[in-house]
Amino acid sequence: MRIQKRLKLMNPAGLHARPAGMVVDQANKFSSDIRLSVEGRQVNAKSMINLLRIASPQGTEVIVTADGADAADAVKAIEQLFLDGFGEMPSEPSPRRG
Repeated sequence: MRIQKRLKLMNPAGLHARPAGMVVDQANKFSSDIRLSVEGRQVNAKSMINLLRIASPQGTEVIVTADGADAADAVKAIEQLFLDGFGEMPSEPSPRRG
């Protein structure tokens, strides 16, 4: 089964070493072939070096493609990383107590 999903980098620093490592960690949990594409450049999501080649800033659209028996779960897991902002989204300031 082949699944494809368009995602947007929302974290302030975009796709750099730490988020790329998180994608690699998630991708390697699945047997499917998983690829990320940015502006026509497609790389293997299970390779840190390849992901760093498409390092992209906040707001970049990324296409995740998974092909294999667990493709739907793989795409969902990687999508969640994007939705969570790779844990880098600024938090709301705490209300001050007066």
